[in-house]
Amino acid sequence: MPQIKKSYEQVGVPFAKMTFSPDVPSSALGANEYNAGENVETDIRGIRSVAGDEEILGTVPGTATYISGGFRRNGEFWFIVATTEGKWWASNGVSDWYDITPNGATFSGYTQDTNITEAWNGTVPIFNDGIHPPFFLPDEAGAAMVMYKNNVIPQSISNIIYVNPTTMQLQISGSWTTPPFTAGDKILITNVNNYFNGVFTVVSSTTTTVDYLAVPGASYPIGTTGTVSAAYTWNYNPNWKEVLKANKDKYFSQAWAKVS
Repeated sequence: MPQIKKSYEQVGVPFAKMTFSPDVPSSALGANEYNAGENVETDIRGIRSVAGDEEILGTVPGTATYISGGFRRNGEFWFIVATTEGKWWASNGVSDWYDITPNGATFSGYTQDTNITEAWNGTVPIFNDGIHPPFFLPDEAGAAMVMYKNNVIPQSISNIIYVNPTTMQLQISGSWTTPPFTAGDKILITNVNNYFNGVFTVVSSTTTTVDYLAVPGASYPIGTTGTVSAAYTWNYNPNWKEVLKANKDKYFSQAWAKVS
């Protein structure tokens, strides 16, 4: 009996030589390319579910205007988002978004046009929004942003006294023009002894005192002149550009006079 001839040629491929076409990861897409993000891989034998992209920005509390991310403690990848509502948020994609805005504040002036820049120093990101002093996110569990203080002059400490079981108050020899610190700021105490020296969190401040979190247990040593300063500082004067411009104008006017 004659055999029925197939209309196509059957091809046999060894399992070892079979390939699959994975869903293209977002990191491999071009500027104007998109993927469905279905997290599947297909081959000639079937379909399987794989680890892939997961939508997270839809859960950000607000309207995102700036997004960053990087590996931090324990090798976890963290997402950091600024919103037009003036808040900064962080999440590792598993935990809920939590507020990392410096001192829990709400920044004003944030829009979709706000120009924010960043630089990562290892696992620590530093941000500059062009409105406030720069701030960074320490690589610590549950950390919030820490803002650099601008032009806070270090002062000599005249005494440190007990306030309550969790708070000490330092008194300075001179005075600041305005209270330099707010709750949550970090101060650095030096030149006292191992008990008093260190970085501490501010509770409040006036022009002559700073209350900070510490466990009382010693008296301030008589005759010692310690120093208090902002733990993280930068020196910026918006008038510097005017000074530079004035000096340039002066230089060119002098040069023109000599040529004339």
